[in-house]
Amino acid sequence: MVALTAGDPVAPVLLLHPIEAAGAMHRRGVMGMDGGTLPEETGALEQAFAAFYRILDTILTAGYGCDLGDEGYLADLGDVEDGMLRVGAMRYPVVAVPPAATWRPHTFALLRDFAARGGTLLFIGDPPTELDGVPSDDWLALLARARHISDDPEQLWQSLDAVVPHCFTLRGCDGAPVPHTYINHRRDGTAETLFITNSDDDAVREYVLTWLGDASPSLTRWEPIDGSSARINQGCRTYRFSLPPNGSLLLTAGAEEEALPVYTPITLEGTEVAAAPREWAFTRSEPNVLVLDRMAVTVDDEAWPELSVWKVIGRLNSHFGLTGVERFQPWTLARDDRYTGAGGPVTIRQQFTCAMMPETAALVFDGIVPDALHVNGTPVSLARAGWHWDRAMRAVPVTDALRVGENVVEFHAHYDRMTEMCATSLIGDFAVRLEADGRGTVVPEPVTLTGAPWTEQGYPYYSGAIRYRTTVTGADHSLYLRLADPVAVLVRVAVNDLALSPLMWSPFETALPCRPGDNVIELNVVSSRQNTWYFRRDASGCPMLHPYGLGPVEILAASK
Repeated sequence: MVALTAGDPVAPVLLLHPIEAAGAMHRRGVMGMDGGTLPEETGALEQAFAAFYRILDTILTAGYGCDLGDEGYLADLGDVEDGMLRVGAMRYPVVAVPPAATWRPHTFALLRDFAARGGTLLFIGDPPTELDGVPSDDWLALLARARHISDDPEQLWQSLDAVVPHCFTLRGCDGAPVPHTYINHRRDGTAETLFITNSDDDAVREYVLTWLGDASPSLTRWEPIDGSSARINQGCRTYRFSLPPNGSLLLTAGAEEEALPVYTPITLEGTEVAAAPREWAFTRSEPNVLVLDRMAVTVDDEAWPELSVWKVIGRLNSHFGLTGVERFQPWTLARDDRYTGAGGPVTIRQQFTCAMMPETAALVFDGIVPDALHVNGTPVSLARAGWHWDRAMRAVPVTDALRVGENVVEFHAHYDRMTEMCATSLIGDFAVRLEADGRGTVVPEPVTLTGAPWTEQGYPYYSGAIRYRTTVTGADHSLYLRLADPVAVLVRVAVNDLALSPLMWSPFETALPCRPGDNVIELNVVSSRQNTWYFRRDASGCPMLHPYGLGPVEILAASK
């Protein structure tokens, strides 16, 4: 979004990065020529790292932008200008020095100049005592001109509040910084942009944003999905809000350029459950999938046992002298002759079972290009091959060649350095039943789905979208939708074919613009390609799948 790149970052604090001091603290441990050992010592190093990250997190959660000051960059780009430490295009009124025994002499000279010319220098925790690892009393004089505080988080953020220039505070209801909360603050002229995130995976966080100074700027809330905006305060210095787990909020502060509507949050207090659908009519956005990732290979008249596709690739590479070829991208191999001429013809057999005859079916080949294809001994023309998912993936119709029971796919191909062989996929109008050994059987599709993962209802390898449909009755009250825990990339919502803003993060709630009588609610659950292309199998051979699905749904009613 443009708002996150407009203007300049506001980072008033530079926290020095003690990587060289950390390196000096690390005792790796050695073995002497006489067999004696000097054990590894990492306790002091681990304590130093913990203190550094605790300080960094305290600065950030207190709402202050902070950059890390690498001593190499400070030596090349650092200077003092108008009472601020300048590093390239950035200027810092406050420099914080974390616990570290030693710093470079150039860094010390820069800090001394910074403090002498009015900059705010904070020493946090144990102060340094060395320059390039050599004890030095020069630090004592500099400490007398700086602030020295403990690394206790409360004392640190209170000290920052006293010395860091800031135009707002973001605190919890208790007045303290909120854990796991971070702000991207940017300034574009007189406009301030705040992108606030709650990185906690589990907890809802409550906030109080307080604007400082004489003026009370107009605060605008932006919706990242459609770019719409709404005013959330009028002459008020504080704004109270909450963020769900992993939730975020984009605000801008400044003079209004146009009349904006007032933001009205959805509140479900006082509502009652009017409907909780358990069974849903549904429609797939694309054919279902049965992944065939086991294959038996015949090469040079030698029949190999059935193996997973990844083991087959390794064995073929070893057989043809292509070991290591997987480390190179195709465009590199195209101009590299180290594997030129290696490879040869292979015959691949794959099997699956049909408990019924699907209305449509096709085989999708990814990477390897068949020269000839047989299904159940019947030649299948490759002339009608199209593509599916990607133009590099050939889709060959095989509906007429299938049969109830065991089906055998056999194809011939050339394998060489440019072959990127992946699993074959059977796609079509069918459901898949996973057997105990992890193999899939083609079975009839269900009539309805529940909110449980569709991986458990006939679509284990499916990676498209599923549109769930139900009908609710509108009456003389407002209706709201609440999804408890959808597993999806996003959920598109439509009421009577009217598309609403998609639901992409918690809370999964929206108002439903229903009319009196029957209303068709459609929830289009969008997944990723993970269960088709990127899953793994456990030791028993069963696929480890992402449980995409709608989850529990409630239709809530509130009196108008």
